Amino acid sequence: MGRSDKHTLIKASLYRLLAGAYCVIPTPALVDHLVKRREVWDNVGQLLGDHGIAEGVSKIKEYLDGIGNQESISVAKELGVDRTRLVGGISEDYGPPPPYESVYRDGGILMGPSTLQVMRWFRDAGVEVVPAGSGKPPDFIGLELDFIRFMYERAAGESQEELKFQARAKQFLREHPARWAMAYCERAAPYARTGFYQGILKVTAGFIKYETSV
Repeated sequence: MGRSDKHTLIKASLYRLLAGAYCVIPTPALVDHLVKRREVWDNVGQLLGDHGIAEGVSKIKEYLDGIGNQESISVAKELGVDRTRLVGGISEDYGPPPPYESVYRDGGILMGPSTLQVMRWFRDAGVEVVPAGSGKPPDFIGLELDFIRFMYERAAGESQEELKFQARAKQFLREHPARWAMAYCERAAPYARTGFYQGILKVTAGFIKYETSV
């Protein structure tokens, strides 16, 4: 594997981590996995510079290190409540507007023009428009980030097409997440109660800044 492929896969791995934080409901098994694999965040800070990423990684690691002897089920409940607060769009008093691109770019509506554009991207790439069981529209932040993960993994796996898939990943990022996700992270930050999700928001915004600067 060449240096370029390795770098691409590391970025794909970070997109997978971020997408999972938004898409996956925390369970005790997930908590155990996060604790066992907390060292993966070390590579993130070392590889990707600052843009707020290092601070976010620090918050995530401090949270995971601080779990200690707590039961996984209680940690999963705490994280689940925080995730619902951040992505559920329950009320203005409880959390931020939900992280759908159309909400932030199309005047607060669901399934707006931005959603249809994302659907076309997914269809053109042969990706299931709304993954089974997700319960979210395609312009949900986790699904958009996971789409970029998909494109980077294809870039690393198909050497003759590497530059094409990398370029398409960057184009999608600039046309979609980069136009709204940082605003969501800023709106959501005051509502995050756990160091884990405080860190996820910082890493998300910082990583998008990094990706659009290189």
